[in-house]
Amino acid sequence: MVRTRTLIRACMLLLLPVAVAFGQGKSPQASSTAGLREGTIGPNDALNIFVRAAEELTKTWRVGDDGQLNLPLVGTVQAAGKTVDEFERMLTAKVKEFIVDPQVTVSIVDVRSQPVTVLGAVGTPGELQLEGRKTLLDVLLAAGGPKDPGPTLTVSRKAEQGPIPLPEAHAEEGGKYSVATLNVKDVLAARTPAANLIVQPQDVISVSPLVPPPPRLIQIIGEVAKPGAVELVTKDSVSMMQALSAAGGPTHLAASGRTVIMHVNADGRRTEIAQIDLRKIMEGKVKDIQLVAGDIVVVPTSQAKTYLDIMARSMVGMSSGLILTRF
Repeated sequence: MVRTRTLIRACMLLLLPVAVAFGQGKSPQASSTAGLREGTIGPNDALNIFVRAAEELTKTWRVGDDGQLNLPLVGTVQAAGKTVDEFERMLTAKVKEFIVDPQVTVSIVDVRSQPVTVLGAVGTPGELQLEGRKTLLDVLLAAGGPKDPGPTLTVSRKAEQGPIPLPEAHAEEGGKYSVATLNVKDVLAARTPAANLIVQPQDVISVSPLVPPPPRLIQIIGEVAKPGAVELVTKDSVSMMQALSAAGGPTHLAASGRTVIMHVNADGRRTEIAQIDLRKIMEGKVKDIQLVAGDIVVVPTSQAKTYLDIMARSMVGMSSGLILTRF
């Protein structure tokens, strides 16, 4: 009996180092498989592969441009296009030819096959890697979020990736791309279809920059001391005398009695033309006139005999672009 107990204790002592080693073996496995367990493997992605009892396989491997891996024991295998689980099962089946009951674990540790380009008014424009399933809002925030954006952003997708599943989408460049122009506010609203659009590799997202409105100008040109423009910033109009004062008043060559006021609308078309006697306004004999953005005041020279002369001189004066003052 004593001899039997002694043999049992001896066996336990012999097995103890094996048990310790087996327990420590879990740590390398855990560290070697840190990474993504979801998603599809692509060219140039890096995979952590752990195969118990096969140190030559247990390391980080980079998928080739052709989507393949050349591994010890199993040879060349196709990785790109397979999910992590699919590749893990395939690799396990191949390793079984050499190892009894192998334990194989695979994860993606560096994604280089899912680039998305984000351009325009974002914090950090450039190329991102999706690293799994990401929504349009996720990608926009990963690029630093909108920065002084305009009202819209555009998503462009290659036709082979399928059409963008939104009503705003349409085909461009002969069907090569699916393009959708979306409202930035909708994308930032989190629960909208635009915010939850699943972004695909190779998508290009362009956020329009905020375009400031054109300045609201009143031009004062011709025979004044300082031809230029008055900019309306806080006011919607200024009086003729305020504008004339900013321009330094008429020169001694001015034919003030034949001053012309023209108006140019937002699309550049002249819509109104009127002739006034500026002298009477200056002398207080007639009521001052209110000028609005787009008005052009032309004070002709006494040498200008015709309306065409006034127009020719006004076109030259308008090119100065000098801001005299702001109201």
